[in-house]
Amino acid sequence: TLYLTHFPCSVCAKLIAYSGIKNLYFSEGASNLDGKKILELVGVKITRVIQDK
Repeated sequence: TLYLTHFPCSVCAKLIAYSGIKNLYFSEGASNLDGKKILELVGVKITRVIQDK
């Protein structure tokens, strides 16, 4: 499981995909299409966390 402040770029998404991480949580930023495709291709579950302010 990986917790991030922002959705990863495509380069970081590739590193995450190769690392074997299965769950990704992020709170800010929109998922970029390339990064999302890479992560979904290897079965990473992506969850956006909405924080109360």
